[in-house]
Amino acid sequence: MRIPNKRLQATAYSPRLSLNVRHYYQLMQSILLVGLGGFLGSIARYKLCGFVLHMTAQGRVPYGTFTVNVLGCLVVGVLAGVVERYNVFGSDMRLFIPASQ
Repeated sequence: MRIPNKRLQATAYSPRLSLNVRHYYQLMQSILLVGLGGFLGSIARYKLCGFVLHMTAQGRVPYGTFTVNVLGCLVVGVLAGVVERYNVFGSDMRLFIPASQ
């Protein structure tokens, strides 16, 4: 005589299991959005720094780093202000902008 596994049967159709799967999916989506935003931001930073270094004379002052930092602060601040004031992006898309959390 075979005894059914009640524990397995109870958890296989449990709403709690589907909640955990949904939570895991949302967590993974958030992680991927943050990673994609970081990837695009780091490439933009690298390219802008290289462009500024190419256009300026090689001196003791790191103009590329200075320019990237100032422009990065300006862009992130403006985007965060626009997102907060006009609610332009949804909650998932806000993960791209580090200052809007």
